[in-house]
Amino acid sequence: MPLVRAMERFANPGGFLPEQVWDEDDRPALHLARGHPTGSAMPLAWAHAEYVALLRSMADGTPFARIPELARRYAGARRHERRVEVWKPNHRTRSVRAGRTLRVVAERPFRLRWSRDGWASAQETPSSPTTLGVDYVDLDVPEAQRRALVFTFYWPGFDSWEGRDYTVAIDGRPA
Repeated sequence: MPLVRAMERFANPGGFLPEQVWDEDDRPALHLARGHPTGSAMPLAWAHAEYVALLRSMADGTPFARIPELARRYAGARRHERRVEVWKPNHRTRSVRAGRTLRVVAERPFRLRWSRDGWASAQETPSSPTTLGVDYVDLDVPEAQRRALVFTFYWPGFDSWEGRDYTVAIDGRPA
């Protein structure tokens, strides 16, 4: 029942459930606060339907909306694997599998200087903004890549370089 109680705590005073709840640090400028609605639709019929389905599933001891034919067909199927590995200053992934994408994320605009060959050559890529107030650069990792990716940040808002290199190893297993 802890999951049900958690969902109930997100309801507004009228008992309506939000579509989305913010689960990161507060961002007052964007009106986002941890554990509070994101400004998405409320009330939302499907959010309430999912809540009722959760209660029913818990009472039955099995997922309410489970379709037996599909469950049989996909039982034991490989879990969907992420094609994007995210690197953030507070979550510095150590490796990325060859054939995937390394997404480098920061809380302000940046230019990423990066290399596939230990700085023998380098490229610079400007970050792209998102509506959530973070910027990112996607680095595609070729299947044949074996050397680590190395990168550093240039912060245009401060007209300064990070002054430090970051390394992400390449896992050579096929993606």
